[in-house]
Amino acid sequence: MVTPQFFDPEELEILRSVVRPGFQFVDLGANVGAYSIFVGRLAGPGARILAIEPQDTMLARLRENIALNGLSIRIAAVAVADREEVAEFAVDLNNFGYTSLNLNRRGRGERRVIRLPVRKLLGLVKEHGFERIDALKADIEGAEDLALLPFMEEAPPSLWPKLIIMENGAREWRRDCVAFLLERGYERVRGRGNIVLRLPRA
Repeated sequence: MVTPQFFDPEELEILRSVVRPGFQFVDLGANVGAYSIFVGRLAGPGARILAIEPQDTMLARLRENIALNGLSIRIAAVAVADREEVAEFAVDLNNFGYTSLNLNRRGRGERRVIRLPVRKLLGLVKEHGFERIDALKADIEGAEDLALLPFMEEAPPSLWPKLIIMENGAREWRRDCVAFLLERGYERVRGRGNIVLRLPRA
């Protein structure tokens, strides 16, 4: 709350450089809404923002933060992967943002298994009326490949995000997200910590 300048400062500065009125942004793994609120405050009332967050505790904080900032941000209370179902997730009770499809994942606290609805990204994007995605942030605890790669394979190129900010979950990915995106014309902007990629023609 009091030191937002220390949260992903390089990534947010890159995002700031591309945000315009009418910006269209997908926040995959929105947590408490830091990215969504950042974009909403910069882009103004004409922005289309979809904050995707399945975990109840974080979802309540996300809704409250959006309300406190007086923003109009759409919320999808689901997880995103390569299928549509209700699936088991491991929750770290010491860090609710560590909720993962990987049931063997070890966090810092006691674990609990919960069941959450899972959707595919393309269906969500279409339902919320996106005709383009100016930027997408993906931080879903090692399932970035399950969400993004099927989307890229199924979506028309007009829906491919112009900018992607993605947590580096390579140790848990089943497919190499970075190699996949580079093969489709993305270029790497930043490679330490979070991965930032953009379409140079965008």
